[in-house]
Amino acid sequence: MFQLINITLHKHPIIGYTSLNFNNENANPFNGVKTTVVIGPNGIGKSYLLKTIVDVLRMVDALVNRREDVKIPELGYRFGITYMLDGVQYSVTNIHQGMEPIGRNVPRQYLFKRNGLNVHVEDIRLPQSVIASSMTIADKFPTPSIGIYEYRGVRSEKTPSMTGTRTLVRKAVIGIIDSLAHKHTTRDELRLLLESLGFQPRMHIKYKVRYKENFLTLGLTPEGLEELYVNWKEHFKGRSGEVWGTKFYKSIRNNSEKINIVCRFLNRCAQLQGQFGSYSIIYDVLDWNNTLVEDAEAIKLLTNLDILTFPEIKVYKQYVNDGYEMIESSSGETQQLCQFISIMSAIEPNSLVLIDEPENSSHPNWQMSYIDWLQQIFHNYSDCHFVIATHSHFLLTDMNPEWSKIVALQKEDNRLIDIADDVNTYCWSTDDILYRVFHVRTTRNRAFESDAINFYKLITDGKKNSQEAKMLYSRLSKFVLPGDDPLLKLIKMGE
Repeated sequence: MFQLINITLHKHPIIGYTSLNFNNENANPFNGVKTTVVIGPNGIGKSYLLKTIVDVLRMVDALVNRREDVKIPELGYRFGITYMLDGVQYSVTNIHQGMEPIGRNVPRQYLFKRNGLNVHVEDIRLPQSVIASSMTIADKFPTPSIGIYEYRGVRSEKTPSMTGTRTLVRKAVIGIIDSLAHKHTTRDELRLLLESLGFQPRMHIKYKVRYKENFLTLGLTPEGLEELYVNWKEHFKGRSGEVWGTKFYKSIRNNSEKINIVCRFLNRCAQLQGQFGSYSIIYDVLDWNNTLVEDAEAIKLLTNLDILTFPEIKVYKQYVNDGYEMIESSSGETQQLCQFISIMSAIEPNSLVLIDEPENSSHPNWQMSYIDWLQQIFHNYSDCHFVIATHSHFLLTDMNPEWSKIVALQKEDNRLIDIADDVNTYCWSTDDILYRVFHVRTTRNRAFESDAINFYKLITDGKKNSQEAKMLYSRLSKFVLPGDDPLLKLIKMGE
């Protein structure tokens, strides 16, 4: 079971100084998926906080596992991170005075602890995966995925400037295929997701073959495939440049196993085309008998060879027989489907999942349901910890204190602090959350009126100096009121 406990930062270029606790000590880890929601005003550093958690854990992963395949830049700030894994507390820090790490071949500034005792770097365990998910094109998460880190955002890892709905759908298809191949729970999770979003529990993935006159010829051989790519000018009339997949073909041309996979798949397609007149490769994702998993390797190869078209995902609205492409769904539907699918494809037991602004393009009703969907869809992953950064007060309406915690950020000088004070918003109205948690300055909500009435009663009862009166005065005095508002007289009475 994984749980992020604390992160401490000194001289962070964006955040400055902070020490934040993500752990609800009173939570029952078996009653739901551990969820921490981080809130705060624009520009305070919520997204950078999630990015920093990723950066720190990637650095620790590089130290623990001696990763040299991707250069991870040195962090230009001091940090300390503490987490629990299977009942053992681990901490890694470069914030220490006069202490030497005892790890082997590790930079001197790092100190490793296991249950409070100094240990070698080899004694440090890490979460199974650290997943970063965002549907925002300007997300702060690093790329590429490496080691325990999995980027599941909208940007292309190969070409980060490439974003858009087609990129989302392509990633969703890859995610579905990978997840079906490795997890027996995927179909159940997909079914729950579709039904939660108002779709039928049906989903089809459709491919078409490009250049059918070239590739859908019965009896295609490795030699025939070689001829098509080497002498492409003779076979692909009208093209001014090489077939897009030529470079990839050259990288696998000597791999007989992969070449044979491609030829067998295309010959099967040609045979079906001969029987039915036309051919589209359609997979019923929720059907246990489909060949999607078996064809996964062929699909990847043919996609890179530019033989398969952009994949279509067909979904079906409830009470509607005809389906439609997911790319034609609303932006909110597409983003929610893609985000949950992307997390499904990457999540493993003992994972940390970081989600930035999941409310984007979603109706308030969906925002209010988001945490519940997360709990239902990922109920098999109660050993994981979800940390969510949001601007939406609607997400907080379903935060059960038995498995959740709220972190409310506020900047004081150059220090980022948590002012949530273990608040419990479970079953609160959105008005209450706006007023008591987000400190939205409106005099029109019920919570404000209730505070004003209670404050008046305390003043008239001679309890001006009581702890409750001081708390109410502190809250009410934050509001900017017109000069003729009678509430100003009431607030002045509490001074």
